[in-house]
Parts: sequence; C-alpha cells; structure tokens
Amino acid sequence: MKRIFLRRLLPATLLLVLSLGLIRCGDMPPPPLSIGTNVWPGYEPMYLARDMGWFSPHDGRMVEFEDSPEVMRALRFGAIDAAALTLDEALRLKAEGVPLRIVLVMDQSNGADVLLARPGIKTLADLKGKRIGVEIGAVGSYMLRRALDKAGLSEQSVRIVSMDVNADEAAYRDGRIDAVVTFEPERTRLIAAGAHVLFDSSEIPGEIVDVLVVRPEAASRRHRGQWAHIMGAWFHALAYLHEHPQDAARHMALRLKLSPQEVLAACGRLRFPDMDENLRLMQGAPAPLSTVASRTSALMLDRGLIAHQPDLEGLVDPRLLSSMSR
Repeated sequence: MKRIFLRRLLPATLLLVLSLGLIRCGDMPPPPLSIGTNVWPGYEPMYLARDMGWFSPHDGRMVEFEDSPEVMRALRFGAIDAAALTLDEALRLKAEGVPLRIVLVMDQSNGADVLLARPGIKTLADLKGKRIGVEIGAVGSYMLRRALDKAGLSEQSVRIVSMDVNADEAAYRDGRIDAVVTFEPERTRLIAAGAHVLFDSSEIPGEIVDVLVVRPEAASRRHRGQWAHIMGAWFHALAYLHEHPQDAARHMALRLKLSPQEVLAACGRLRFPDMDENLRLMQGAPAPLSTVASRTSALMLDRGLIAHQPDLEGLVDPRLLSSMSR
C-alpha cells in the first residue's frame, strides 16, 4: 500500500517542484548582456568602466574580438547582444536585414582613422598603381572610397590588398604594401615606423561615427535596468577621462599597448559626446544621427558598398538614453 501511495505521490510532487521552479525562474534577473568590440581607443572607456567596477558583471560582460568583421559576424548570428561598431558597419548589417538599434553614440573620429603611405608617396594622386592594404567589409572600405573620391581615382586604378587590421604593421614593414587604411592604435605604431598621413577622418567630419548597436530583444524593457547601469558607467568613465586623464590613460594603455601619452594623443583625435549631446544627436524628426545615417547609406549604395538602401525606420532609438535622463 505504501509503495502504491508513493508512486501516486511522486508525479504530483515532481509537478509541483517544476511549477515552483518555473515561477522562480520568471522572477530571476536577466542574464548579463554581452557587448562585442575590437580594439579601438573610442571603445576603451567601456573597459575602463568595467575594470573600475562601475557596472556589475551581472549587468554586462565585454567580449573582445580580433577585428570588426568578427564583431559583425557575432552580432549577425546572435552570438552577442550588442556591439560597438562604426555607423557604416551598422548600416551594412542593416542592409543585410540584421535587426538592430543604435542606442548610444560612443565617439566621432576626428583624425584617428587614416590612410597612411610610404614617404615617397606625397599625394593621394600618387597612389595610382600602388598596393593599398585595407580591411575589407569594415570601416576601412569606406575610408578608402572617400580618399579615392577626393583624389579622383577609382578602385581599379590602385591595387587593393585585403588584410586584417592586425597585419597592417607587419605588411608595411615587410614592404608588401605601399599604403594602408588603418586606425588607432596601429596609426601611432605605423607613423613611428616611417609612414605619413595622406588622408584622415578629420577631412570627412561627422562621417566616421562609432555607435553602440543592440539587438531588439536585448533592448526590451526587461533589460532596461542593466542598460541604465552600463551606459551610466560609460558616461562616468568619460567624466573620469576628462577629470583624471593621466590615471585613465594608464588603465587604457594596457589593452591598447600604447604609452599613456600615446593614449591621450589618440583620444585627442576623437570626440566623445556626453549625455546631452547624445540626446541632441538621437532625438528629433528627423534626428541628426538619422540624417547622417541616411546620407552615409546613400553614399555607400552609390559606391557599391551595400547592395540596397537599408530600412532606417527605428534604427536610431533614444529611448534607453532618454529614460536615464528623466
């Protein structure tokens, strides 16, 4: 009799335990948000915020990739929740149909992205027939197009060498390329190796913008508290960089593999919008950032960098930021 009673009781007990487990799981906090980046001074304040403990590992975790095409690939396939990308990289993904939203303007490049060349190449016109290293499918492609436009050259008039950004310095030193499109921290190291600037992002102001993009499910109300902590820590890190530049640079130098002085020089070629400027860029009808995105995507379409015009409706989403400012 006891065994029969137990056989009847166990399924009911198991069902009750599972039900309680489901209820408890529903009350559990969401898992940490994963944010992908490659190495770039404009993303370093996020790592500074993490290392200083200004946001909890329960809120978010940073995932570092070798280069931006890897970051894009991870976001494309949903391996990460969010990513730091240039605006043109975000537009490439959007044109592919990848759902994403821009929730933060991280920085604006003002000379940190460059086309460097050997000393004997004096002008952009001198690039004709030369070997130019570039990271295809990332911001390098956009920079090269803009530089060639300025010189009145076509892609067919130069020899494009596809390479990872981490191979730039070795390729230059080994004589395999005559010029290269790159960015900090490689910019500083290549100039030390003898290269000089032919063209940089200060000549196309407002076009090379780094943004934080988020997959829609990671931007839901469930994650709003996490984003408030993460983005609050971001602005805290920007303030710390401004108020304590030497100590901030000392922390940032480790990952960038530059000296603190070189870090500060690199950051001097960037603009970091604060909360108020972010809201100004992302709000309005249309928002200034939406206008930049529309203009950039039209240029990318004209230059063959994307196959069709992406749907930009809802791309710029200021709601996470505006909820923090209330």
